[in-house]
This record gives sequence, C-alpha cells and structure tokens, in this order.
Amino acid sequence: MCTLAWKLFLPEEELSLDHPAGNPLIPDRSPPLKLMPPTLTIVAELDWMRDRAIAYSEALQNVNVVAHVLEYKDAVHEFANLDILLKTPQAQACAEDIVIWVKKYISRRDNEFSY
Repeated sequence: MCTLAWKLFLPEEELSLDHPAGNPLIPDRSPPLKLMPPTLTIVAELDWMRDRAIAYSEALQNVNVVAHVLEYKDAVHEFANLDILLKTPQAQACAEDIVIWVKKYISRRDNEFSY
C-alpha cells in the first residue's frame, strides 16, 4: 500500500523514498525548511513513521518555523483518516484539534484568506 502511494505521488522515473518531495529531511536536496509555513504534525503512538514525523517537526523548529506535534496514544498510522468514519473518540478528537489549530493560524493577519 505504501509503495503504491509513492508511485502515485512521484513521477515513475524519479521513484525513490529519498525523493525531496516526499522526504524533506535529506540534506542538500530538499527545499529549505525555513521557507515552510506553520506546520501541524499528527502522530500516532504506534505509527511506523512516528519517529520520522517527530524529527521533521523538530527540524522545522530548529529553523524557527512554528511546528506543533500532536501525538495520539494507542493509535496506528492512518487512524485519523480511517477511524473518523467509525467515529472513534481519538479520530474525533484529532479532527477537533486540527480545526482548532487551523483556525488559530488562518486567523493571524499574515495568514488570512483574501476573501
């Protein structure tokens, strides 16, 4: 499943788990992290990508980008997407947390929508 997602995301001739578009922590190949917008990272405690997601958030923080991490205990990868359909408490809490975070950052004057 994961490899399929990479194949759908990247051009076939550039398929690599170290492609800068999919792995922003590659030194000297990725866009400068300091240009990234405020970022919310959702992490599931049992996610196989947990450590990488936290490392990304920490790298953003190291270049003074606002980067928050919300970790959900006993959750697995994709819990927020898959469990929202089942209306699990964790998925609903995650959805609410995302709404709060987005409202906070789009309400800042420099991040307002133009309409």
